[in-house]
Amino acid sequence: ASVFVADVPQIDVSATQIRAAAGAGEEIGAFVPAPVRDYIRQKNLYRPARLHFSEIYEDVKTLLSPRRFTHSIGVMEESVRLGERFGADREKCRLAGLLHDCAKELTEQQYRWLGIKTDDSGEYDGKQVLLHGEAGAILAEMRYGVRDPEILAAIRWHITGRPEMGLLEQILFVADYTEPGREGAVFDQVRETLRNGSLLQAVLAECESTIQYVMNRKDKQLCTQTVRTRNWVLKKIAEEAEHVG
Repeated sequence: ASVFVADVPQIDVSATQIRAAAGAGEEIGAFVPAPVRDYIRQKNLYRPARLHFSEIYEDVKTLLSPRRFTHSIGVMEESVRLGERFGADREKCRLAGLLHDCAKELTEQQYRWLGIKTDDSGEYDGKQVLLHGEAGAILAEMRYGVRDPEILAAIRWHITGRPEMGLLEQILFVADYTEPGREGAVFDQVRETLRNGSLLQAVLAECESTIQYVMNRKDKQLCTQTVRTRNWVLKKIAEEAEHVG
């Protein structure tokens, strides 16, 4: 019999470590054949199971004040309503709405534990009101096992929006503004736009309302991400109008 000796580097790794890496979404191509790696990705193997909705619901209730939790339920219900109108997945709307503010009342130390910068070196100048979207997306994945990128993106960007927002992102962005607990002329104006116009027009109205509010406050700094979102929506609406024409 012929014997071939292959000169290859040894890799000290166990099957348990490979499964853990796959579960964390890390690259495992150096440890398993490409077809095996692709199959694991396709079937979403070794990922921690997402908690049941009822378990998430009860846990979020413990993280938030009664007032904030009531708001979250309002956003959840409004997201489902808008999802039915605009053709989004109902369960994704429900979960994104429930979780959108899950990190709103964390402490500064808890933000740092999540890897969120709370000083003025980050994009949002350490302002917790703007940071809780990013923190919420991390918490949704780490604490509740939410892996759906659409849900995580919707939570991440529900405060400022972003260019190239997907349907679920737009729905949550607007639902956070139009849920029944929001009272005032600025919220009613966006609701009116939503009743008579498109979802994108409602996103635009919300961006412009937020920009105007901040510009009228001498103690507030305008987040440029909201401006970028507004400009993208304007371009998108113009493109759609041109296509129809």
